Amino acid sequence: MSQNIPPAGPPSAYPEGANPPAAPYQPQQGPYAPQQGAYLGAPGPYQGAPYQGAPGMYPGAPLGPVVGNKSFLTTWLLSLLLGGLGIDRFCLGKVGTGILKLLTFGGVGIWALIDLILVLTNKQTDKRGNKLAGYDQHKKVALIVTLAVVVLSIIIKSTTGGSSAPASSVAPAAAPAATSAAPAAPPAPAAPATWTKVAELAGSTDAASQSFQLSGTETRLVYTFTGGKVLNGQPAAIGAIYLMDDGKDKTKDGGIPVKMLTKDESGETAVHKSAGKYYLDVTAANFDSWTISVEEKQ
Repeated sequence: MSQNIPPAGPPSAYPEGANPPAAPYQPQQGPYAPQQGAYLGAPGPYQGAPYQGAPGMYPGAPLGPVVGNKSFLTTWLLSLLLGGLGIDRFCLGKVGTGILKLLTFGGVGIWALIDLILVLTNKQTDKRGNKLAGYDQHKKVALIVTLAVVVLSIIIKSTTGGSSAPASSVAPAAAPAATSAAPAAPPAPAAPATWTKVAELAGSTDAASQSFQLSGTETRLVYTFTGGKVLNGQPAAIGAIYLMDDGKDKTKDGGIPVKMLTKDESGETAVHKSAGKYYLDVTAANFDSWTISVEEKQ
């Protein structure tokens, strides 16, 4: 019986049971093969894309001032319409400067104009320094409306100024005529008041006059009594002058005489009576004649 015995070859250089050394490294062939002579384990320059999270390269990082929650449109309208009262600054949370702006009526208009310009140029901020929201969406409308308001106000002022211009231009032309005219004479002084007779009565014994009207101005009674009798060296004549209210009777209602006398006499006496109707009543005895008149200063 025969056994299969491998064919004999050249004798091995290594003892039986020993591991032969590893084969030498063969560089990889193909498009990704390293350059000849380069150390394959040495780190080379990094050829990848830059790190997207590096500072300054992160696309979500803020590049300017933060936009707050205060509306540009609201602030612009308040600045345009109520800027002189500081309402726009109250809206932005700037209470202190808002009160100051209110008390100075918008800095006599100058402060209000500056704030309006700051809003239109996106330079205005809220109290935290944040920009106003919605500037890019509404800036064109705000600029157009503001310009229209300014132009309209200029037109209105020029129209009202033009309507009053002719009157002012005519005035200088009329001035020489006025200066060349002779100065007006001063008004004549009022005539002095004079005594005017209102009523008159004459007689020798008792008598009464018709009713007459007094106006309540200065009044006097002028009288003359003559021919009074004398008995045993003593005056025997008597006279009394009454100024009675119309409608009253001396004998029934009584009265106080304005003047009493017992001898010849001429004179006058003031009478204090309010406006109304009166009459003269004279009681006289042993006089030859008498004359009485009532006069008012008119």
